[in-house]
Amino acid sequence: MLENNKYKIILNENKIQLAISFDIQSNSEIAIIGSAEKIKKLIASAKNKDEIMVGSEVADVYIRQYGSLVFDIEHQYFPFRDYIIELFNSIFVGNNVSEKVLEKYMQQIPKENVSLIYAIEKIYVEYTMCRLTEIDQLQEFISDEFIPMFMQSNADTLISAFKLNKKKYYNIFPSAYLSHLYPQIPEGEFCTTQNCDMFYIADYNILSILKLYIADCGKNHKFLKRCKNKQCGKLMLGNISNIKEYCSDKCRDEAYSQAIAKRRDKLQNVSYEAAFAKAYQRYYYYLNKKFKAIGLSDEQLFPFLKEFQLLQQEMEMYRKELQADRITEKEFFIWFDEQTNKVEEECIKLNNFIKGGGLDQK
Repeated sequence: MLENNKYKIILNENKIQLAISFDIQSNSEIAIIGSAEKIKKLIASAKNKDEIMVGSEVADVYIRQYGSLVFDIEHQYFPFRDYIIELFNSIFVGNNVSEKVLEKYMQQIPKENVSLIYAIEKIYVEYTMCRLTEIDQLQEFISDEFIPMFMQSNADTLISAFKLNKKKYYNIFPSAYLSHLYPQIPEGEFCTTQNCDMFYIADYNILSILKLYIADCGKNHKFLKRCKNKQCGKLMLGNISNIKEYCSDKCRDEAYSQAIAKRRDKLQNVSYEAAFAKAYQRYYYYLNKKFKAIGLSDEQLFPFLKEFQLLQQEMEMYRKELQADRITEKEFFIWFDEQTNKVEEECIKLNNFIKGGGLDQK
């Protein structure tokens, strides 16, 4: 957003830029960070993407899954303001202090978060190459013009464009971008390999890349959504023909476990559910830890099993009746007491048998 010409004279001509090429068919993206001159030379001299993907000594090349640069927005908080202040102060100290500042903050970046790496490297280069007489203007530009492009709220606003037309994601093109945020974002430029693989080169312009991503996703019937697991909530790339709720099997399993635990906690606060759970645990313990443990046969256990299973089966019916308000809790407990008494009677008989009192066979 270079709307003020005063900034053009302070920005380093050998500036760091970000080039990006993404291909939804191969589910891949290539990001390159380096000086503008070297990036363009690298792309123009390559026969195709494969040559660039092999790696380069003149620029940093990142090969990742399609959509990764968009997912970079989900980074943890990065202290841009602190970084700018430390770099600003280091300029007047010398002795490679600014390089140490860069190393310090690079260690705080999640591995291969290209958008953040690009941002702090670009800020570093501009500060170290800027004339001291213009350093204040540079700080003003980076703080007010460049850094806001990396703010989470702006990225979320852009991504929320998908929500403008939920049933027709494929109609979302760059025009869906809310232009009032940054109406004068420079468009960047395109550079192609000898085989015409296209790279988009951005200068102070992460949001324009996101805009291109959204256009490309929409065109290919893809869309961004957040993982339904509230403990995660990160962005994931979905396919309109096969909409997934969770970003991974782990998140799906966690969400399922959370739902079960929530339901269990809710039921524990319901008197009739709590009474049944307590009775069930008691009789289940007797059956598996006491009666079966000493080798009682199914024939010997039959009267107890019959009443215990009846308790479980009828509970399902009474639960539905209670939830539909067709019976009261008082009516439920009348039945419940009668049935648990029957189970208890059979339980007592088996206990007496274990103690040597014989088993009353009916």
